[in-house]
Amino acid sequence: MSSWKDVTGFSAVKVTRYDGTQTGKIYANGLNQTEIVVYFEPIDVNGRLVTGLTSDDYLEPMALIDAETGTELDWHEWNESSNWTYTEYKHEYYYPVPDNKTVADITEGGYSFTFYVSCSADATFKSMGIAVQFALADGSTYSTGDNSQNASKTTIHTRKKIIYDTENTKVTKDIVVNEDLIDKNIPETDHGTYLWGQINYGLYPNDDDGAANYFISSELFNYALGDFSMKYCFYEKIHGWGNDRLAYFWPMDLKSPRIVGRGNFSLTINTMKGAFNFTKVYYHHHDWEDYEWTDHANDNLAILTDQYGNSGRFHFVKFDNDSADITVASAN
Repeated sequence: MSSWKDVTGFSAVKVTRYDGTQTGKIYANGLNQTEIVVYFEPIDVNGRLVTGLTSDDYLEPMALIDAETGTELDWHEWNESSNWTYTEYKHEYYYPVPDNKTVADITEGGYSFTFYVSCSADATFKSMGIAVQFALADGSTYSTGDNSQNASKTTIHTRKKIIYDTENTKVTKDIVVNEDLIDKNIPETDHGTYLWGQINYGLYPNDDDGAANYFISSELFNYALGDFSMKYCFYEKIHGWGNDRLAYFWPMDLKSPRIVGRGNFSLTINTMKGAFNFTKVYYHHHDWEDYEWTDHANDNLAILTDQYGNSGRFHFVKFDNDSADITVASAN
């Protein structure tokens, strides 16, 4: 049974990526990951390939290093580190900033192992050549750093992290639902019969840098506590004739329409791809009274995150009386 103790050297070591290239990009935000693939052919004292090794054998003696200085990268601290880190685990923000399109075949009889690297915004170096170093059983090391005879590295360049605000996002209207097409007869409410209308919106990242950013998660705060059915509801009351308005925010994983208006009105599902979706519902009443359905929040705070781990904080505040649109205000 072979073990790492049998390894005395290597006939080949290469630091590369899935597509066979040796350059890549990530956002320097501590979350975005890209892969580093280490291919190696370990040999024994007789120059024969050591077979039968598993990751339990070679993961501990293998480390990613700064190719220029030989300094080991931090291990397993991608969410806290102030520098470059790596792990063997791919998490939800593994989205190489283009372009890994093909997977190279680099396992010709040897071994390959994939690590995932990330870089925080306050890292000292904004790009890094990443090499590998092995610790051998006799106490020596084998490195592919720049100063070694076996130099092999992959260079990762970083992009400045994005903090989303009103300057780098846009709101798009998708569908205006004509109120004549919606069921007007709502007999079970406390407030009579209304004419309903629906307008769908999507808050998108601007695609200014070619990275095709889109939102993948949202976290809402400041909703009407104690009433889970209103978790995604924003409410604006207007005393007078008509135009009471509500906005419903759509959870990113919602797959079916939402029932609102005390169970009497079904909102058409709003799923603009890559956007944080919300729908304005409005109704016209014919009585001069203050409608109180439940305790609605006057504004909502949403933390939105894209596929690369960039995020932003937004307040959705009162409606504009002229356009009847929701005001989106950055809270970063």
